Amino acid sequence: VLVCILRIITKISLPQTPQDLQASAHFYFIVTTALLLSCMYDVADFTGKSLTAIYVMQSIKKASQSCISRLLFYPVFTACLHGPEWLKDEVLVVVVRFMLGLTNGYLTSVPMILGPKSLPVSEAELSAIALVVFLGIDLVSGSVLGWYWII
Repeated sequence: VLVCILRIITKISLPQTPQDLQASAHFYFIVTTALLLSCMYDVADFTGKSLTAIYVMQSIKKASQSCISRLLFYPVFTACLHGPEWLKDEVLVVVVRFMLGLTNGYLTSVPMILGPKSLPVSEAELSAIALVVFLGIDLVSGSVLGWYWII
């Protein structure tokens, strides 16, 4: 049934004239590029989370500094959008987006691992709960700020 609905919607949305076909193709590639960038980010995020099985930073201070240094991605993305012409390249956006996902996955997992390990056993469970609560707050606030940035 879902495949049938998908096919019907696809057929309905296809253009009927050559001019509409050209406009539709341009729109299709914009949507496809955004979808592929999102999928690539998710794969990089998963890869970053999987990297903690191989290597985990042992210093909470270095992990905190790494998290704060991720703020440097914001000016890089801004430069890709509004900077000089040589920075307005799709390859740079793809590489930076991949690095953002990779560091997001890795630097999300590292504090979740190191936080409870750095405390006595009696307080480790409570610290893990606090980390998960703050992770949830971060996810919600990031989503809200993301929509605010779009508007």
